[in-house]
Amino acid sequence: MAKFLSQKVANLGGDPESVQLVRFGASHTVDGVSFTTVPAVHSNGLSGDFIEGELGESLNAAGLRAYVGPSTGYVITFSNGLVVYL
Repeated sequence: MAKFLSQKVANLGGDPESVQLVRFGASHTVDGVSFTTVPAVHSNGLSGDFIEGELGESLNAAGLRAYVGPSTGYVITFSNGLVVYL
């Protein structure tokens, strides 16, 4: 997923090196804001619209989605103590 997102960030003019992989149970802090990756329970398919080329077109034509790994949630802890789940 990090490689996929890095490419998308670069295509939008951003710095692909800014994309950080944070595995389940791990945390990463940026400017005082902590991001913790946790398991989630929901489907996790990616529309062909997000996949370039023939593969994306084939998925859309067949009405399918690509499996992109386990469902993921995030616990975000802000520097003021506010905690949210995304």
